[in-house]
Amino acid sequence: MTIFEKALVPVWSTVAAAAPLFGMGERRVIELIRSGMVKGYQANQQDDARRSWWVDTRSLDRYHGDRAAQYQGEADLVAQDALRRMRK
Repeated sequence: MTIFEKALVPVWSTVAAAAPLFGMGERRVIELIRSGMVKGYQANQQDDARRSWWVDTRSLDRYHGDRAAQYQGEADLVAQDALRRMRK
């Protein structure tokens, strides 16, 4: 997601709207909210029959970036290990 696309995304968004932007399913985002990994809440308004889930998109973006960095770090270690084995 580019800086310009991020600027168009509201800070608080429904899980249904935010999940596709980060390549995750709604259930996964709700699990992250429940576990405390990202900020969010479930609406308790009487006029909201579905009790919609809301997520802080900055928090979700931070989580997504941290996971990407973790996977990149693991990929770098695997690549270094492969190079070391090839040199032997």
